[in-house]
Amino acid sequence: MDRIEPSNNVLVFGARSDIGYYLLPLLIQSGRSIYAFSHRTPDCEQTSVIWVNEDDFHENCYLRNTEIPIVISLMPIWQLKKYENILSLINSTSIIAFSSTSIESKKKSSNHSEREIANLLQQGELWITEYFSKENRQALIFRPTIIYGGNQNQNINRIKKLIKITRFFVLPGQGNGLRQPVHAEDLANLSYKCLNYNQSGTHTFNLAGGETLKYKSMIERIFLTTEIRPRIISLPTYLLGFLVFVFRWLPGFRDITLEMVLRVNQDLCYNHQKAIDTFDWAPRPFEP
Repeated sequence: MDRIEPSNNVLVFGARSDIGYYLLPLLIQSGRSIYAFSHRTPDCEQTSVIWVNEDDFHENCYLRNTEIPIVISLMPIWQLKKYENILSLINSTSIIAFSSTSIESKKKSSNHSEREIANLLQQGELWITEYFSKENRQALIFRPTIIYGGNQNQNINRIKKLIKITRFFVLPGQGNGLRQPVHAEDLANLSYKCLNYNQSGTHTFNLAGGETLKYKSMIERIFLTTEIRPRIISLPTYLLGFLVFVFRWLPGFRDITLEMVLRVNQDLCYNHQKAIDTFDWAPRPFEP
């Protein structure tokens, strides 16, 4: 069978993520042929989206002969390597892949699990760089800061959940560490905008939100969305171990570490001027 003309085919890994939630409608409106990779089919399918899994690419004759030159990866970047056979099969030549600024913030953590995350991010980026450096391919690697917006993220949503349960928030120290939360919709918009980006090689961009604010200010703004009067209790640093112990007893917080708590008073800010200059990146201020 002859190969299908690639036209505007796009394959999206992690299509069910928060970024995917905002990205798929943009792709649908553009008239592109969208192949959304998922291990299970959504309960309510969109007729304009073809949901596929790994077996489909090997067993479905139509997919085996379909070129999909553009790939968008919204899943953990280190997982992409195991789908190398699919990338080869569809003759992908361009990718937009999401990494994280955690590649920097966690690489020197005293916590082994956090260092491992940073290491996996680095391995994922290196693999993409190597794979897409061949045959005039291109790769955009995006490193967002704290992502919020949508139902899947475990950052702002988890804080909001805790506030609703306790009706107050315990803050280690003064919470003066700076943050730059970025909305999932802004990341989706940028991904869509970059579909026609044409520059061979691998290009990496930090993506911060449109506002830099103290961690405490971020918590106060989250309180406003819950309609609960802000009650923030500052805890002395010598009690941080106890705070972590308490957090771990709460459902959904068992992964809390002392290092996470200590970072509340550390600045986690990243220069995203390169993205501003290249893409006119203009994310919104923090609007939880």
